[in-house]
Amino acid sequence: MTPPHADAPTKGFAEAAPEEVLRGVREVVAGVLQRPVEDVGPDDPLEYGLEVDSMALIEINIALEQHFRVTMPDFIDPAGVTTGTVADLAAVVAARVNGGAANGRRP
Repeated sequence: MTPPHADAPTKGFAEAAPEEVLRGVREVVAGVLQRPVEDVGPDDPLEYGLEVDSMALIEINIALEQHFRVTMPDFIDPAGVTTGTVADLAAVVAARVNGGAANGRRP
């Protein structure tokens, strides 16, 4: 199954504001979960609040890589310390986007 937003055009994220990254992460998560973006808040826990299971997390990871044109670390556990909430996930993405090649930025 192709994750939602996989075909969406990706724009260059040379430097992205945290709000822009958060908005993109919320859109990706909402698309994968087939929910309105309004139902995906920054403080929502991925596992318990949004009921993200390991398969959905893989789909989110792939969709984030495609949307932001970065290489994301492999997330196995939705309740992981660094990715407990949507905002935590956005912080990981922002570090990849704004950190460039050293953090997995793809050309």
